[in-house]
Amino acid sequence: MGNLSPVDPRTLPGLFAWYDSNAVNGFFNAQPAADAAVAQWNDLSGNGRHAVQGTGANQPLFRLVGGPNNNPSVQFVDSTDVMAIATAGTFPRPVTVVSVVKNTLADDAAYHKAVSFNAGRIATGLDWATANAFAPFDDAAAQAGGTIAGDITTYHIETFEAKPVGSTSRMGVDGLHAGTAGIAGTNTNGDISLGVGGANGWIGHLCEALFFTGELSPSVLFAVEQGLAQKWGIMAGQYRIAV
Repeated sequence: MGNLSPVDPRTLPGLFAWYDSNAVNGFFNAQPAADAAVAQWNDLSGNGRHAVQGTGANQPLFRLVGGPNNNPSVQFVDSTDVMAIATAGTFPRPVTVVSVVKNTLADDAAYHKAVSFNAGRIATGLDWATANAFAPFDDAAAQAGGTIAGDITTYHIETFEAKPVGSTSRMGVDGLHAGTAGIAGTNTNGDISLGVGGANGWIGHLCEALFFTGELSPSVLFAVEQGLAQKWGIMAGQYRIAV
């Protein structure tokens, strides 16, 4: 089944979908074969929002080892690789996105979304275009405040709480947090993409992605981040929590 985080996402309010490379086929089911193409990544939230890709050439690859602490990962090899699920309905802000990712693409002066909600409008990713840092994307643009430099060798924990006008959105990378003004945005559906494809699609690895249709309090979000750091062995002994 793989390791669970000390914080079980299923106990948290508003859990919309949860994907973990330790259980690509769901809890207690056998993992894909090493290096196999992944046609479906099962949602562990219990909501049945499984991410799929029916075109073989656009399916990412399951890596049994080589992730953080030699755990599994799902590798999006090129910009055509993407998994998604379309979910009708209206989901107002706040929306929270959490991801454990590694970029493998050298600086190309573009923004790359790793995972996204609402047809790509709310995302975590890497802003090679301006800041050369891991920073979220909200509605139409990368958000200022990313302070962890972009790289092609390291796994990172990236979080984003996208909030409406009048509130402060919260972004975090490896426990270092920053705020940015909330925006009106366009929240019309719950479409999810993993390894967001397209001209500037994500090229790299994805270990875990969580989506919440709501806000996690700072203390809960910090606990989630620290739990993921412990689970994946990321920045062991150095993981920072900024208040």
